[in-house]
Amino acid sequence: MAKRTANGTGTPKRQRKAKVKLPEPLSINGELFVSISAQELTDIPLCPMWAGRINLGQASVLTGETSVGKSVLATEIAACVTTGQPLPGQQSTPKGSVVWLCAEEHPARDVKPRLQAAGAVLISVQFPGWTQAGICPKRLRFPSGAQMLGDYCRAVGARFVFVDPIGSFLDAGMAEDSGFTAREVVQSLIDMAHASNVSVMFVKHPRKGGTGSALDQVAGNKEWVNAPRSAMIIGRDPNDAGLRILADLKPSKGKRVPSLSFVIEDRDGEPVVSWKGECGVTANDVFGLTVDAVEASVLTQGKELIIDLLNDGERPSREMFSAGEAAGVSQRTMNRAKKELGVTSSARGANTARYIAWVKPKDGWPKTGESF
Repeated sequence: MAKRTANGTGTPKRQRKAKVKLPEPLSINGELFVSISAQELTDIPLCPMWAGRINLGQASVLTGETSVGKSVLATEIAACVTTGQPLPGQQSTPKGSVVWLCAEEHPARDVKPRLQAAGAVLISVQFPGWTQAGICPKRLRFPSGAQMLGDYCRAVGARFVFVDPIGSFLDAGMAEDSGFTAREVVQSLIDMAHASNVSVMFVKHPRKGGTGSALDQVAGNKEWVNAPRSAMIIGRDPNDAGLRILADLKPSKGKRVPSLSFVIEDRDGEPVVSWKGECGVTANDVFGLTVDAVEASVLTQGKELIIDLLNDGERPSREMFSAGEAAGVSQRTMNRAKKELGVTSSARGANTARYIAWVKPKDGWPKTGESF
């Protein structure tokens, strides 16, 4: 006889599948609102284009000073995509066509000779909008042109899209320093990349004379770095001006990959990449940022986060620390920012419901340059 359990059956309670009643579709303001459970979602495996750096179905941003080698790196990627040859750290590269959107270089004069020197399959690199006469009567713009770009990518079997620079391909009225613009444009490219199974890389120029951490160095709004899946920088090795460094600003999947060093060599009169292996130079090193400058930037970020949260009323300390962790600000730095802003702590609740709340200063926030 089977042993009966607490639920009155012969099946252990933990093994019984709960019957979940799915919500009925709702009509909100005359529109049908539907949802789907995690169980019903179709699994989408991560497919790297370049292991640990860029993935198919996602967008990435590349930054670096003028003439440091951003388009030369893109040429190397294009050559590997069109031939299937491996990029550093992998045995092969997903093979397909390349779609190249350029505004500051001419396809025939500047890009084609580099592609030839790098060994790319020229028939597999497309320049949408350009004619054989070397003119571009109509340029794709985003976010409005994302669907058209996706249709084009699927038609030519593209696997890699390079946009150089993204600021030259914005819809009229879209301000480059606007967070709304950055999110809308990048999201349109992400949606397009996912639907077309391509990897999109766009160029964003760095700020001039910037301070703070490496993530603060991209020109315009921070969302140009926050919104893409990954962010990378090309710069010169601070200890060897002849070496270039490709370093992560933001890794494609949490764990950082080692920086890569390379030199730009001459081949048939054109610049090409010659990889020299992994190195320990970081993005902060490339920007010449000191530890003090980075810490000051994170402290400022912590202060801005605290002000933003407490302006809506007091918050439990655990919520403040969780918000800081999500933003990359440590508990130690959040406490330091709290002290400098004059935020106080007050006990709330009783017994098991007791917690510590952070409270905005009674006299308001300190003025810029001041602290308590």
